[in-house]
Amino acid sequence: MINNHETDFLKDLEGEKEHFTLLKNLYTDVFSEEEKELIKQEFQETFSPEELQDIKEKFEKIYRYYYDLARPAIIETYTELAFENNNYLDPKFYQNFPEFSAKDQQKFENNAFDFFQTELNNIKLAISYAKEDGQWQRIVKICQNLQRFLKIRTYWEDLDDILREAIYAANKSGEHLTEAHLLNQFAELQRLLGRAKEGLDKCEESLHIFQELKDEYGEAKALYTLGFLNRSMGNWEKSAEALENSVKLFRKIQECQNFDIDVEEDIAEALDGLGLIYPIFGKLESAEEVLRESLELKEKLNNRFALSKTTNILGKVYIELYNSQKKIEFLQEAQKLMESSLEIKKELNDLQGQGVCFNELGKIQRLMGNYEQAHDYYLKSLNVKKKVSSTGGGASDRHGEGLTYMEIGFLYQEQGKKEEAQNTFRKALDYLNVYSPQYEEVSKILQDNH
Repeated sequence: MINNHETDFLKDLEGEKEHFTLLKNLYTDVFSEEEKELIKQEFQETFSPEELQDIKEKFEKIYRYYYDLARPAIIETYTELAFENNNYLDPKFYQNFPEFSAKDQQKFENNAFDFFQTELNNIKLAISYAKEDGQWQRIVKICQNLQRFLKIRTYWEDLDDILREAIYAANKSGEHLTEAHLLNQFAELQRLLGRAKEGLDKCEESLHIFQELKDEYGEAKALYTLGFLNRSMGNWEKSAEALENSVKLFRKIQECQNFDIDVEEDIAEALDGLGLIYPIFGKLESAEEVLRESLELKEKLNNRFALSKTTNILGKVYIELYNSQKKIEFLQEAQKLMESSLEIKKELNDLQGQGVCFNELGKIQRLMGNYEQAHDYYLKSLNVKKKVSSTGGGASDRHGEGLTYMEIGFLYQEQGKKEEAQNTFRKALDYLNVYSPQYEEVSKILQDNH
C-alpha cells in the first residue's frame, strides 16, 4: 500500500511554487515602474552582485527542481494512489481476499473516501500535468479510477469534467474501445445532469463503435444506458426494448463462461432498469421478480451502494402495488425497504440517494394519510437535494427537486389546499426537465385546473 503521507512532500512543494508565483505576480502587476526601480536599488545596496546572482540561481534551481522532479512525481504518485484507493471502493476487490472481515472492508472504504475527498484537487493537478506532457494513457487511467468515488458522492460536475478529459485522451491515444466505454459513461452522466438528449447522441455513438469492433460486452453496456436515457425522455417502449436486449446479451456472455468478464453486476443493474420500466406497463409482478433477482445478485457481490439502489426501486414497486390493490401491507413493506436504502445512503454520504429516499418516504406517509409526517419528509428531501453539488461546481439535482415539489402539490391537493397546490405545481415546472413525462403530467394538471 502506498502511504498517503507521501503526498505531503508534493503539497509542500506545490505550496512553495504557488507562493513564488504569487510574489512574482504581485511584483509584476501591483508595483509601478518607479517602485520597481526603488526595489531594485534597495536590493543592489543590500546585496553584492555575486549574492544577487546566487539568489537568482537558487530561485531558478527551485523551479527546475519542481518541473524536472515534482511534476513527474505528482503524475506517477496520484496515478498509483487513485488506482489503489479505487480498488478499496470496489466490492469485487474483497472477493480475492477472504481473510478481510466486513469491518476491515468498511475501514478500507472509509480510508479511500477520505483520500479522494482530501486529494481531489491534487488528482486534478496530476491530470493537468499529464495533459501538458501528452501522457494520454495516464490521463485515462487516473480518470477511470476517480469515477467510482465521484459517482458515489454525486459530484456530477466534477465527473463531467473528468470524463471529457478522459474521452479526449483516449481519442488522442487511439484507444477506440476505451473511448467507446467512456462515451457510454458520459452519456449516462448526461441523463443524471438532466441532459438526456445530449446523452442519447453520445450513447448511440458509443454503440456504433462497439458494434463496429464486435464487442458484445460494450454493446450490452450501451444498450443498458440507452434504456435509461429513453426512460428519462418518456420513450417507454424503446426503453424496455433496449433494457431487455441488454439483459439478453449479458446473459449470453455469462453462458459463454468468459471468465475475463464478470457480468453479474451488469445483469443486476439492467434488471433494475426493467424494475423501473415494467410498472409503467402495469407489469408489477414482473418488476418485483426482476428486482428480487437483482437483490440476490447484489447481496452475493456485497455491493452496498448498488444494493441500496435496488432496495429503493423495489420500494417504489410496492408503492405501485398498493395503488393498484390498496393493501396496507404493501406500503409497510415499501417503508421498510426505503428506510433500509436510506441507512446505506447515509453511511456512504450519497446525498442524491438520500433525497430520493426522503421523497419516497414522504409519498408513503401521504398515502397512509399522515400528511404532517409526509410534509416533513418532503422538506428533508428538498434540503438534501439542494446540497447535491460538485466540489465548487454548483451542480444541483433540479429535476429531483421538481419531483418533490410535484409530490408536495399532490399533498396539498389531498388536503384541499387548492391555491397552495397550484402554486407548488407551478414551482415544480420550473425545476422539472422539460422533456420528462413528469413535466407533461404537471402541465396537464395546471391546464385542467385553470
